[in-house]
Amino acid sequence: MSLPPRLRTLFLSLLVLASLALTLTLISARPLAQLQASSMTAAAGDGSTIAITGQGFNPALLTIAQGSQVTWQNDTSQVQYLRSGQAIFSQFLPAIVKATGTRSGGRGNSVAAPAGSDFAATLQPGETFSFTFNDLGDFPFYLTNNPNITGTITVVESTGGNLVLDPIGDQVALLGQTLNFSVTATYDGNAPLAFSVAPLPLPDNAQFDISAGTFSFTPAFAQVGNHPLTFSVTDGTISAQESITITVPQPEPTDTTGLQGRILDANDAESGIITPLVGATVTNIESGLSATTDGAGFFTLTGLTPGLNHFDFQGSTAIPAGTYGAYRADKTLIANVINVVNRPIFIMAIDIAGQVTVNPAITTTVNNPNIDTTVVIGPHTVMDEQGNEFDGDISISPVPPDFTPGSLPDRLNPEQVITVQPMGLTFAQPAPVTFPNSMGLPPGTETDIWSMDHDLGIFFIAGRGQVSADGQWIETIEGGIREASWHFPLPPEPAAAPPAEATEDTQPIGTNQNGSNCGSFITFYDGCLSVSVGTPDYYSLGQMRRSTLVYNSNWAAPHVQIPFEVTIAQVSAVPDLFAYQTEFAGVISHEPVYLDTSGLNEGQDETIRASVYLDAAHLPTGSYWHNIRATNFFGNASVATDLTGRSLIVNNQSSYFGAGWSLAGLQQLFPQADGRMLITDGSGTAQLFSPESLVNSPALFPQLRNVTTGNGAQDVAIGDMNGDLINDLVVANWIGDNIVVLLGDGLGGYTSAGSHVAGNSPIGLELADLDGDGDLDVAVANNDSDSVYVYLGNGTGALSPALRYPVGDEPSGLVVADMDDDGALDLVVSIYDHDRAVILYGNGDGTFGSFPTFSAGNGPDHVALGDFNGDGLLDMVSADWFGDRISLHLATAPGVFGPRTEYTAGNSPTQLVTADLDNDGDLDVAVANNDDDTVSVFIGNGAGELSLATHYPVGDEPTDIEVADVDVDGALDLVVTIYDHDRAEILYGDGSGAFGSFPIYATGNGPDHVALGDFNEDGLLDMVSANWFGDNISLRLATAPGLFGPRTDYAAGNSPIQLVAADFGGEGDLDVAVVNNDADTISIFQGNGLGSLNRIATYQVGDEPTDIEAVDMDGDGLLDLVITVYDHDRVEILYGKVDG
Repeated sequence: MSLPPRLRTLFLSLLVLASLALTLTLISARPLAQLQASSMTAAAGDGSTIAITGQGFNPALLTIAQGSQVTWQNDTSQVQYLRSGQAIFSQFLPAIVKATGTRSGGRGNSVAAPAGSDFAATLQPGETFSFTFNDLGDFPFYLTNNPNITGTITVVESTGGNLVLDPIGDQVALLGQTLNFSVTATYDGNAPLAFSVAPLPLPDNAQFDISAGTFSFTPAFAQVGNHPLTFSVTDGTISAQESITITVPQPEPTDTTGLQGRILDANDAESGIITPLVGATVTNIESGLSATTDGAGFFTLTGLTPGLNHFDFQGSTAIPAGTYGAYRADKTLIANVINVVNRPIFIMAIDIAGQVTVNPAITTTVNNPNIDTTVVIGPHTVMDEQGNEFDGDISISPVPPDFTPGSLPDRLNPEQVITVQPMGLTFAQPAPVTFPNSMGLPPGTETDIWSMDHDLGIFFIAGRGQVSADGQWIETIEGGIREASWHFPLPPEPAAAPPAEATEDTQPIGTNQNGSNCGSFITFYDGCLSVSVGTPDYYSLGQMRRSTLVYNSNWAAPHVQIPFEVTIAQVSAVPDLFAYQTEFAGVISHEPVYLDTSGLNEGQDETIRASVYLDAAHLPTGSYWHNIRATNFFGNASVATDLTGRSLIVNNQSSYFGAGWSLAGLQQLFPQADGRMLITDGSGTAQLFSPESLVNSPALFPQLRNVTTGNGAQDVAIGDMNGDLINDLVVANWIGDNIVVLLGDGLGGYTSAGSHVAGNSPIGLELADLDGDGDLDVAVANNDSDSVYVYLGNGTGALSPALRYPVGDEPSGLVVADMDDDGALDLVVSIYDHDRAVILYGNGDGTFGSFPTFSAGNGPDHVALGDFNGDGLLDMVSADWFGDRISLHLATAPGVFGPRTEYTAGNSPTQLVTADLDNDGDLDVAVANNDDDTVSVFIGNGAGELSLATHYPVGDEPTDIEVADVDVDGALDLVVTIYDHDRAEILYGDGSGAFGSFPIYATGNGPDHVALGDFNEDGLLDMVSANWFGDNISLRLATAPGLFGPRTDYAAGNSPIQLVAADFGGEGDLDVAVVNNDADTISIFQGNGLGSLNRIATYQVGDEPTDIEAVDMDGDGLLDLVITVYDHDRVEILYGKVDG
């Protein structure tokens, strides 16, 4: 854009003024981030107060009625100089570029104050100044000692109504309790009222619903202290406000730790009658301490241990005895306070119409005709808490959905809830349940069957149901109830895609990336207008310079726009209504928005797309968490899902260049309460940074050694290839189609002993002495050339030319074992495309012959070996992805296999384990089924046969399965990693091959790997997971054998994919090292032996690290870390030191 001479002169003048503004900012006593004026918008009637704080005016924008008085109060420790009008260095801006603002009347422009509205005051600390505004219009004001601290008062015509915020007063929030109060107003007008609160975001664990005017706060121990808040109400013309302080007092260290609550009759509560349970017994399972409820149903249990505790609420002892059921729940207790259960514990009376006596020898059908609900229990499957067969009375009773003993997750609102009693019973085989179709769902649609874990008090999905063809019933089609507890059906929750603005590095919508010297553009998806104006070149300090002014309409009128989408699966019914509601920075910001679903097609997946728009003009620049709750309604029932994310807001309304204007290159730093840093640039960009340490601390792993391997390092093996007792590396390079031998020098250095041509895309690598000469040899499977290559070592690090053995399409795995018991090692290769396994029988001299193939099923994804018939020969079992089954080959002679026997599993079995799951000495099989979200268990009889599968539903996309005795009861358990539901699930074995009581443990977002270890040295296995989407690791400490407390998240890098737990420093405590795939880093977390981790370093490595191993590479007795780096074609080694 060419500018006329007069405008060029004006632009040069502007540059001088802008330089003056920058100089004033730089010489200010406060950092720039602290000079941002509070931008809470408020409106007031007569008697409004504006506080002058270290952060600016509070509020900075105020709407008042004509004739109202405003008082300024100096809350700082310095003298402040208040003046009406605008700061001098911005008064000339509109003569060059007209600045725009967020309201009419010139806010953001240079508006001369009407006659009679000029004022000035010198305020000592604590002093006040009052002024009455009789004229209409906008009245700017500022501090002459800090000119970029500004505010504006808008005077409007009086409506004649009176609005008073009802007094709230200072509040006390006790630890272990929830503070609740309502914000109300007295008003004689007829306009709608709007409530607000500042500052935002609210403290953690606090929430304010602006529609209902309700506030709640459940403080954590770290929140001891004072929390100032200002509540406001307005009718759009006049308003009122009150500032309060919420104090969280520090408990006395000598005070007892306890639990207090109240138990009521659930059946009477549904009718609005309060009937306390008198004489009910509350027992702390860990300590055995107990208390009974008094005449009003209250109990207090003291002398407890802080942390996670489990409680038994026994209604059978209440008067009249034997009338009520029981309930169990866990609660994390804060130390030295009485922790209050705010919601009453509702326990229902047992309905004798649904009670029968169990005969263990036959099938027991439990039916309650009053609620048309039936549970079918197989013979010899009901166990009491001691593991004995149960032969007593069992019942089904209705439970009012709003009066379950423990609060349902607030996103679940069932139509019908039942309880099976007595509490503590488990079912070795999941029991199918039939509910009436009270929601009116169409025939053929599916539901989730939810149950409450009677040990933990949490609800989980225990099975799936389907509406019968006649539309009357919901019948179990998968899984079933596994314990005496609370149960209900609900359609699946809407499947959610993350909001487009949910990632932390997302720039605010409408950010300007226009690099031209002058021009403008509009981003159509949000309507943001960006304008850049380049000034003429000029000389300063001997150099030619140029400045650019940038305007961004979203910075002038800040708002949040969050697009989202949810999918209603074909198997689910189309909901009667769909609604969404947004919580932003702790404030529920609007009432539910309802959408009509009548046009959706039940015969296909349907996607609902919407966008949330929120006015953010009152929020200061910063990073804010949001949550959108999307809800499907089915009659009186509903089920919801939560979409969480982070939004960046840049509020540039008070810019001294004009609202929304800035100077390209002018950067500002905004520290966030969670330790992050937000940096804005005048060109229109914003970036959010998390704390990271990428410096090699000498106290940790002092050396990072990069070892070049080749193109596309895929797999690495460690062994002594040259007989010098020092570990060497052998690497398979997928893209380079070769293997590389790297000889270690014992000091951390590696020298290449040569590259050896492999087949196409080597994927699996094994080191073993294949020719019996005492030297390590190499075998590698080549995925794309359908072969196995064998290289014989000579003890010097050199390898012979490869011996090539064709196998089948896409060999995907390689195992070394002596299959035929002849003393020579053989190779077992799983062939993905040909659905089989191939055995290369070793001759003992490094060559292989007699390559029988064994059909392994359709798409074998995993192969395991074991003796399934007790004949001393290794048999073979495979998980067949496409065949949806497992295949068992029994050995007929050493290394010779008979025909396969197939056993139906779930959809897409991906990983399997073999172990003695029923303690009878025979091998059994458990397999994770990726596509139908189940685990299938097959029990072996010791004669080479497996039982039909018992299917246990788990979360979406189980990706890994491990076997261990997690609860130390002598029976093996299964630990399953659930990718889509961001958690690990534990299937506790009862020693008979059955599994029950499946607690679900949230692991973080997108768990990719789970490991077990004792992190607090109490003899119990704890659980740690690497969470790909959450960019963190999660640690859950065991509170008892097999029971885990709440998770603690520790920030890692981007996309953690693998972790290893080991003692890196030699101090005896478990530490953790995690591979961050997208950040190209390794994060080190040091354990203290007490169950806490501390991230003490982050090391930069090459692009896309994929794997990590902890090995003593240099023989110094300390563990080192070996990292496979895919994109940099190498292995990198971090050498450990004594202190970790």
